[in-house]
Amino acid sequence: MDDKFSNSIKRKAKSIEKEHDDFFIEQTKDRLLNVALKAKYAEITVNQIAFMDLYVNNQKLSKSIGRYLDLLSDQQYYRDDINEGVMTMVRDLRLPKEDSSNWQLLYETTMMISQDSGPILHLYFDGWNIIDHKIYYWDESDMYDIEEDDDSQ
Repeated sequence: MDDKFSNSIKRKAKSIEKEHDDFFIEQTKDRLLNVALKAKYAEITVNQIAFMDLYVNNQKLSKSIGRYLDLLSDQQYYRDDINEGVMTMVRDLRLPKEDSSNWQLLYETTMMISQDSGPILHLYFDGWNIIDHKIYYWDESDMYDIEEDDDSQ
């Protein structure tokens, strides 16, 4: 567990509670609902809001993720039938649980010319550090023993 990460979330949550900016809270909840498939509006915690704010504004994390997204534009990681460009978007953000620094991010790809589904980039985090990744197709998830709601990390 990354204590530095957990403590930064707690500090940010306290700051949010003190400021009690309803517009910021509602806006962040809406942003969370757009990327966290399992999130329910009424169940979003202040810690999750704090996480989302720190996640969105973390430039170092964005650069790290960008390096992994570059893998998706390198055709050698795809099946042989792929020979076109790739567009990526976040499919799911699996939020850290209370007092945990583990979370996950899944990117879904679409082949730009055909609009077919491409590979999935699954990133596993401990705090702000990427500790593992997988690139696979949904039809290969059984082979990698991965489920769409994989919480193994």
